[in-house]
Amino acid sequence: MIGDKANFYLVIYNNTDETRNIKYKIDTDETISITPKNGELTLLPNSQTTLRLNLEALKIGESTITFDFGHDIVKLPFSVKSDEIWEDVIKLVDTTNGYTIKKGEFYRPFNLDTLMIDSLNYLRNYSYKCSEQVVSVIVPLLTATKKRIYN
Repeated sequence: MIGDKANFYLVIYNNTDETRNIKYKIDTDETISITPKNGELTLLPNSQTTLRLNLEALKIGESTITFDFGHDIVKLPFSVKSDEIWEDVIKLVDTTNGYTIKKGEFYRPFNLDTLMIDSLNYLRNYSYKCSEQVVSVIVPLLTATKKRIYN
């Protein structure tokens, strides 16, 4: 989220029998700020070191952090998410025929089926994808599909 700050640790290995001096450069766009942006590391033979980076989210969007070590370039996709919890609002409207769901400009009857389908669609399209959340999405989707509630 915008304004969030984090420490990011990058472990760099030297799996050779020689001392290595490694110059690095880190590029980002206006979505995030990362420091230090460049420097030089000395790694003894068959050793490793940890580079501590400071990140700050500046604006919402997708970005790529490019780590340039001269002989090796690594690109890491990065997302800054919105801090708005109300991105996908569903309103319950009391009508003379019972309750109706209003989502955006669309209305439809409120019942267990529409509530379950909305919830399953929300789970399926949830943007954070750590392994726990992926499993948390798969189990209800498989159960609903098996019971022919959802396809």
